[in-house]
This record gives sequence, C-alpha cells and structure tokens, in this order.
Amino acid sequence: MTPVVAYPASSAPKNAALTFHGLTLGYDRHPAVHHLSGTVTRGDLIALIGPNGAGKSTLFKGIVGVLKPLAGTLDRDEANPRDFAYLPQQKEIDRSFPLRLFDLVAMGLWREIRGWRPLDARLEQRVGEALKIA
Repeated sequence: MTPVVAYPASSAPKNAALTFHGLTLGYDRHPAVHHLSGTVTRGDLIALIGPNGAGKSTLFKGIVGVLKPLAGTLDRDEANPRDFAYLPQQKEIDRSFPLRLFDLVAMGLWREIRGWRPLDARLEQRVGEALKIA
C-alpha cells in the first residue's frame, strides 16, 4: 500500500514544501514505497496512516534524508533534510538513554537554541506552556 498525498505532482501548488515524482524508497533494493507522486504544501497538517509494513516510516526516513531514493525524486523546495524532524518508532529508541518529557518537548526549539546551549527563562516558559496544553 502506497501512502496518498493531496495533489498530483503535475499540478503542484507554488507553495509546495515536498514534491514526490515517481519516488521509490526501500532497503537493500527491496522497495517499501513504490512510485509515489504528489505534493505536500506549506502549512498542511498531514496524517500518514496505514497497516504495518505499508512504508510510513520508510517515507519519513526518505524525507529526512536517512534513506536515498531507489528511483524517482523527492524535492524539498530548497530545504535541507536536517530542517525536518523525525522521531523514530519506539523499537528504534534507546530506552536506556535518560530523557525527560520536558527535554523532549524542548527539542522542538532546536532551531532557536542553535546547538547544545541551555534554554533561557523565556524558552523554558514556552516549553512549560506547551506541556500544559498537551
């Protein structure tokens, strides 16, 4: 099963953030995502759903640059793959690594923090407000 996106690649909107043209992704030349074409526009909120083995995680790994396409292209509209965030599935996470929920939420501020600097009071307050909402 291949995930479906809202717009065909041939009619991609001008504010496209991601455009797929016949994209095939997989492991050791075994495709998991087959010939995906379409566009995701800036500001879209996307839910990617499907059964186990449908290629959801594989697609995200392609978007963030962990996997290179087996065929086709993935256009990130001048964005660097590092501009995208990806949290892997639970089985891929090292559970022995100590991480508080506060720290996990604070990772969303990495562009503002620029490296391994500590949060200032303003950013700590933003994390606290986000935790209250969730």
